[in-house]
Amino acid sequence: MIGLLKKDLYALKRQLLLFAVICCFLAFMNRNSNATGFLLIYIPVFTAVLPTSALAYDEQSKWDLLAATMPYSSLTLVLSKYLMGLICLCAAFLVMLFWQLLSGPFSAATLLTSWGFALAIVLLYQAVMLPLVFRWGVEKGRFLILAAAIVLAVLIGGLKLPSLQLSPLNSLREMSDAKLLCILLSADVILYLISVLLSLKFYRKRYQGA
Repeated sequence: MIGLLKKDLYALKRQLLLFAVICCFLAFMNRNSNATGFLLIYIPVFTAVLPTSALAYDEQSKWDLLAATMPYSSLTLVLSKYLMGLICLCAAFLVMLFWQLLSGPFSAATLLTSWGFALAIVLLYQAVMLPLVFRWGVEKGRFLILAAAIVLAVLIGGLKLPSLQLSPLNSLREMSDAKLLCILLSADVILYLISVLLSLKFYRKRYQGA
């Protein structure tokens, strides 16, 4: 598993370097203003797509042919992408914490709530995205990924539109942030487990003919 994670990180090193440069540039350009809100969105969104980028490099290099000659199980190969996504997400939150410390005093409760919602959104996106990529590949699945992102954005936007009077949305709006966050994270855990099972099934069907 460690070898697979290193492989993906080596393949993504240029993107990670570009990401670091962009963050440093934004920090420098906005050192006298409050750019925290933008970075709190940009950083998780960037890390959310890293597993897809790693799969794209695998497809380009015909990694599945090489992996078939190695002592890796299909479960290990699939889980490595999910684990890489979680590791990159944890690293992103450390970067955001560092940025917050540099930005000055902040409310820990507000910060944890913001991070919690960002985490819930990223996990949901990855849970939907990875099975699509394992089933149809990056090139064919990118339109489905875009569609999933649009649907997710519409759902999130619906929560913030008071004029959209739907009973489920009204119930969610009336919940406290803490309660809503617990519900979203609990749903993400269930969806993530289902996502792993689907990705494993699709991987075996696509690459192993099982």
